[in-house]
Amino acid sequence: MNRYIPLILVICLVTFMDYMDSTIIFIAGPAVSLFFEVGVSDGSWLVMGYDLILCAMLIPLSKLAKRGHARNMLIVGLSIFIVGTVMCFFSDFNYWVLIAFRVIEGIGAVLCAATLPILIVTMFPEDMQGRVTGAMLTGAGVSMILAPILGGWLTGEIGWQYIFLVNVPICIAALILSIRYVPKNTRSGRAHFDIKGMLLSVIFVVSMLMFFEDVVDGGLIVIAYAAVCVMSGCLLVLHIRAHGDNGIISHSILANKEFRILSTSMLLAVMLIEGMLFLIPYYLEIGWGMSAFESGVFYAIISVSVVFISIPVGRICETKGCRNVLTLGCILSAAFSLLFIFMEESWGSVILVLTLLTLGTAYAIYETAHYVRLIRHMPGPLKDEAATFGTMISFLGASLGVSIFDIFVDVAISQGLGTGFRFCCMVCIVMAALGAILTLSVRNMKDGAASESS
Repeated sequence: MNRYIPLILVICLVTFMDYMDSTIIFIAGPAVSLFFEVGVSDGSWLVMGYDLILCAMLIPLSKLAKRGHARNMLIVGLSIFIVGTVMCFFSDFNYWVLIAFRVIEGIGAVLCAATLPILIVTMFPEDMQGRVTGAMLTGAGVSMILAPILGGWLTGEIGWQYIFLVNVPICIAALILSIRYVPKNTRSGRAHFDIKGMLLSVIFVVSMLMFFEDVVDGGLIVIAYAAVCVMSGCLLVLHIRAHGDNGIISHSILANKEFRILSTSMLLAVMLIEGMLFLIPYYLEIGWGMSAFESGVFYAIISVSVVFISIPVGRICETKGCRNVLTLGCILSAAFSLLFIFMEESWGSVILVLTLLTLGTAYAIYETAHYVRLIRHMPGPLKDEAATFGTMISFLGASLGVSIFDIFVDVAISQGLGTGFRFCCMVCIVMAALGAILTLSVRNMKDGAASESS
């Protein structure tokens, strides 16, 4: 076990960095929007500009990582991320310049993210992968506790620009450890970069996200986005079929019915959670009149559950399978959504804390159990690619969740932010119910075999 600790530390630091960046921008989002005088819709690009790159580039870059480029990609990615995050600090003169450097951050982040699933699947035995995934999510949870508090304090007391400096020492530490401990080759073989598949995937993801971003405004541009999305999606499917397991995504993965169902369930879960994580700071700061620091303190409560629950969830997945625990996650998602629908400011802090803890518990379950379950339902040669695909779903779900919930708020905003937020909560209940149905429709797997109770 001791020989794995340095590599686990690298994985945890890189995950810490990514979740720190994602969470701290949620807290600073309202302040940044007010500073540049942009609305909630344009403000969503603080998240979208970063996640869009991860969605579009993760799968093709993972192909390079699994063929022996993981170490170099991780080192280059951390270096680019450091440059991007420092430049974000100096971008307070123009909102879209800030978004451009957020995209550069995303390029660094996707290079790092493409290596992590490969390292987990190839460098650790199967009976450790659940715990390593749980440890990774615990690192994420710690960053998600610190990020709202630091972000709220920096935004309120010094300036939102300083949130981008928080990650710099973390990135430097991860870079040093990666150079020292990450093996030079995690997989042998000649590197193949599917340029056509990569371009189609980028066009598909970008056009889809742009469609959801602008659908409320309507017009010919939205129709154009939809047409490009459908066309590129069809071409991507044909491309994958033509190239079999040598394309951007192995055809064997998409041909697996159980994997398709599990991927859809995971996508719904991530959309639900990330959409709520995006809206809660706006609701607390604008709807309830909290300061950025107060909102950050309450937001950090979500992460407390992630820290304490992720590793136990990983252990349960290793021994009992993931189906029952994921069903519990769906129930908890419906529960916190229902509480938010009826919650009033007069109810006090205790109910708010309990609701946020429930959300955090569902988050920990989803992020750990879905990831492990996707890997379990793939044969050995495709486990690393299944892990990468799960990471891509996580980023895609985050972008779609932010975009779609932003649409719901825009539609209902004439009735007030609170009405839009409650409508989103009702959508969450429907999504949780669909997720539960999909989760229960797939056999349970534990220790590499189907559960006897399946």
